[in-house]
Amino acid sequence: MDYPAYFIGWFFNIFGEELLWRGMILPRQIKKYGSKAWIYHGLIWTLWHFFWTWNLLSIFPFAMALSYVAYKRQKTTIPIVAHGLMNFIPLIMIIIEVLK
Repeated sequence: MDYPAYFIGWFFNIFGEELLWRGMILPRQIKKYGSKAWIYHGLIWTLWHFFWTWNLLSIFPFAMALSYVAYKRQKTTIPIVAHGLMNFIPLIMIIIEVLK
């Protein structure tokens, strides 16, 4: 059972990405680009996931929404929770498949 390994990877992926992107990079982009920063941020964050070329169309609206929420709220809480839930789906799928 690789659940603990997946959970540890999930935890560091979510908090690492969100704290880096929305906690550090977005505030710097806001200083430079102002009210359009969330647009640039969402586009760049989508491109950051280039290795999932088959999934970029579904990542794009999610990236834009998270960037906008983080920009408007000036907090990373909602993006952390939303990103965590989205990345938790594969673990649920693994558990369902294993229990079959």
